[in-house]
Amino acid sequence: MKRFYVLLLVFAVVFAHLSYSTDVKAETIEPTISVKLVNYLGNKSEITIKPSGTYLVKDTKLQLEANVEYQIKATSDGVSLHKGSQHLGAFTSLEVTPFRSSSILWIGKQGYLGNILFTNESGKYVRPINTLPLEDYVKGVVPMEMPAYWNAEALKAQAVAARTYALGYINKVIDDTIRYQVYGGYMNDTWYKNSNRAVDETFGQVLKYQDALISAVFSASNGGRTESNANAWGSTALPYLTIKGDPYDTSISWELALQKMQIDLANKDLKNPGAWWDATKETDTNISSNIKAWMLANGYAGKDIKIVSIPKLSLYAPSSGGRVTKGDISITYIIKDQFDSAGKLSVQQLNFTGTTAAKIRAIIGNRVILSYLVTEAAENEATITIKGNGDGHGVGMSQYGAKKMGELGKTYQEIVAFYYTGTTLSSVYQIRPVTKPQVNPVGDSDKVVTGAAGSDVTITVKGNGSILGSGQADAAGDFAVPIPVQKAGTKLTITASDQAGHVSEVTEAVVQDKAPLAPNVNIITDKTTAVTGTAEANTTVYVKVGSTLLGRKTVDSAGRFSVPISVQKAGTKIRVVVRDSSGNYSPYTSVMVQDKTAPLAPKVNIITDQATTVTGTAEANATVYVKVGATILGRQKVNTAGAFSVSIPVQTAGIKVRVVVRDSSGNYSPYTTVTVQSI
Repeated sequence: MKRFYVLLLVFAVVFAHLSYSTDVKAETIEPTISVKLVNYLGNKSEITIKPSGTYLVKDTKLQLEANVEYQIKATSDGVSLHKGSQHLGAFTSLEVTPFRSSSILWIGKQGYLGNILFTNESGKYVRPINTLPLEDYVKGVVPMEMPAYWNAEALKAQAVAARTYALGYINKVIDDTIRYQVYGGYMNDTWYKNSNRAVDETFGQVLKYQDALISAVFSASNGGRTESNANAWGSTALPYLTIKGDPYDTSISWELALQKMQIDLANKDLKNPGAWWDATKETDTNISSNIKAWMLANGYAGKDIKIVSIPKLSLYAPSSGGRVTKGDISITYIIKDQFDSAGKLSVQQLNFTGTTAAKIRAIIGNRVILSYLVTEAAENEATITIKGNGDGHGVGMSQYGAKKMGELGKTYQEIVAFYYTGTTLSSVYQIRPVTKPQVNPVGDSDKVVTGAAGSDVTITVKGNGSILGSGQADAAGDFAVPIPVQKAGTKLTITASDQAGHVSEVTEAVVQDKAPLAPNVNIITDKTTAVTGTAEANTTVYVKVGSTLLGRKTVDSAGRFSVPISVQKAGTKIRVVVRDSSGNYSPYTSVMVQDKTAPLAPKVNIITDQATTVTGTAEANATVYVKVGATILGRQKVNTAGAFSVSIPVQTAGIKVRVVVRDSSGNYSPYTTVTVQSI
């Protein structure tokens, strides 16, 4: 609820400029809306995404795999796509489309339906733009603006208001912050079932006045009396945002009790503030912190401030709606290290007289003075008390009032009619658009076209001017339409249509002469004399190092191959490729030759009963171990010239010292045993 109150309060900022009356022609098909993702993402030069299903990368052959993490990074002139350490491509901008419309793209903890366009913002940030059907957007807004567990009729009223607002921006890019409406993305777990149902049950419904969309503004609580937009923001008065008593909104009241004296300087050494500054706090820490934050943002940046007193605070000049419009405030303060001519901290004054009530509220704190509907003010020698009702600007719908109306059995139609005087509830669209079909690659041996579209739509496949086949997508949107085998290069057109006769965009697929899949290759070591694995039956497999062909062989009918090769050095990259009878090559499979050859036994010089080092030669860069029994006396890396010198304790004559070498691949040499000699 804390987040809820904060969001509702600042809605005054959102709607301050919304006196528009955009005409919207009646449409039958639901539109899409584009939303810049800022609120939860912030500014990041690199983001991680994770799709729940396959996503297509527009204008490329790339696909994002389900449940795999990818990274998108800002570059000097665009964005780049990565899968772990693998660089997949660089783009001016990058758009991904779900193969199935129900798929979700996760960006951090937030999931999103629809398409996502990743752009470069300011040359240094990745900025996603989410384009999705309007109803899915509204489902992501309603529970961000009203608790999802509230009653159904209040949630429906909120859905209508949110949809009305959004429809006014259908041809623009908005963002997901309080500047427009807070949008949280995909909301589909049990917690959101009420809010999602409210959106579904008001599908396509908006509010109009004289056939134009209204400004469907709202706030948490009007305190029992609505306000006009003209009084709240100085905009042209709108006939449906009127001033009147609200018997349903009696939920929110607030009180500000302020101590005039915040810090008593009488016993403070003003010449030596360092002795008490850090340990001294204002009486009203929350209000003082708000005042200091306002000062730091308005000409006092970088200053260390303490509020000494607030001797004056008043709000007055109520509007015709009963809300205060002006105010006075006096603030006494000190700044660390600012002294007067006597060497004492300079006690300074900040005064505003006849300023706007909005400025006073901003200074004291928007979550301290919850509204401008002041009901009582009192003052004595020590304190100032101000009381009021409501939370927010009070224009349009009260969310607590809507909640109460729903609890009293009022319908959402009655709720919006009460708060938006003289408006009409209109359905501007009745049908969701038919999802454009996504089609899997079609090969010249395929007898079926598969893919995904909207649930229960009819899929038609055409080629060479005639219908090759048709079928029905299932409830999940998957389809498989039988067709005759087509020649490579044949163009197919695939359409989706619903029972009402609405047809999606045409998807085109070209029949491909299918290339073989990349071969599966078994481990190759520096002792291997034949490369083995599996590949498409009856193709030819080629084994190469660079451009040098080591060998070739026909894959047998069971899909197995074994190609004789000469022994290769550890670390050599071997590439294996398959070619079918039509001349199509598979992707390469690359395999590194593994080191399985043990080093030679080290050569060890004489060891005496006075020796403190063991010296000798062995394989360069290997590690040499000197032991007596199982006890390691010392170890050392062999240098690049193959020499080693290992420090050991002096050993008794006759002791057998064993020396062994281990290479970087973990292979051990035979032991060399040397008996300690007496001198």
